[in-house]
Amino acid sequence: MKLRRIFAAFLTVVLLFSASVSVGAAYEGYYYRFFFSEDFNGRLSGWYPTVHMSEGFTYSPDGGVVGGPDAKVIISDSSCGHGSVYCGCPHNSYVTYDMTVTLFAVDDSAREGDRFINLMYHNYSPWYLGREETYYMLSFTYDFQNNCFRFTEEWNNTNEEDQILPPVYMNIRDDGSEFYTLGMTVEKNRIRCFYNGNLIFDYNDTEEKYLIAHKTFAPVLFWNEGNYVHVKNISTSLPGYLLKSSYNAGDLNNDGRLTLGDVSLMMKHIAKWKDLDINIYAADYDRDGKVTLSDATKILRGIARG
Repeated sequence: MKLRRIFAAFLTVVLLFSASVSVGAAYEGYYYRFFFSEDFNGRLSGWYPTVHMSEGFTYSPDGGVVGGPDAKVIISDSSCGHGSVYCGCPHNSYVTYDMTVTLFAVDDSAREGDRFINLMYHNYSPWYLGREETYYMLSFTYDFQNNCFRFTEEWNNTNEEDQILPPVYMNIRDDGSEFYTLGMTVEKNRIRCFYNGNLIFDYNDTEEKYLIAHKTFAPVLFWNEGNYVHVKNISTSLPGYLLKSSYNAGDLNNDGRLTLGDVSLMMKHIAKWKDLDINIYAADYDRDGKVTLSDATKILRGIARG
């Protein structure tokens, strides 16, 4: 134990006196710090975050926004002045992200037809990389008619051939008596979906059919179909910040432990070595949105404490 503490202390000194590089580039050339939380009452953080709401939504005196069946969409927007959420400006669109929406939905008894609420991932990577002429839209949906969650291509979709994973049956109250939170986390080749913090779907695209999070930014999008809704909050951030992580912070090699091997990988990453097989999300040990020598030092301290 004493030797390990001495060795860890020595490595810390080496780290602190090595080239003082603070690297923001960590994932596909970028590792974005930009994030926002929007409760519709002006408490925002990040770089000029905005959301766009379709007609039909109005501000509620109880906080958030409310709308009927004609209130369809809330989407993150880029405020760079280029006029499009798809312009590539990373103000609040991300390659990878967590997103949550807290709301309740109530049936419009005067309206016939299906009822859904959706979180959607707009995936332009296949088009951007030349595989497809268009884009995929992957949706985490609650289907009120059939009392189930769905993970599908496109939104409001009950077609059997478009169900990416089998439905998960669960009753959600639709009398307006309680708020609940839907969440989606997007990582490279992986999407996980949550209800009140509980994992509902975990999709690993091992064959890279959809090229999830391969290069292009994706706006956050909530879609309402056939409900009266009260949306209390929408938040987005980097993976692992809002929803349960799929990794342990600092465990770059995914072996379930924090070791000097993780520190070695982090140092190689900071030194910009190519073709490293690491979990880049786990590299941000202190979860400040960047990977620096500070992260390596904190891992070493953890190892020294045993």
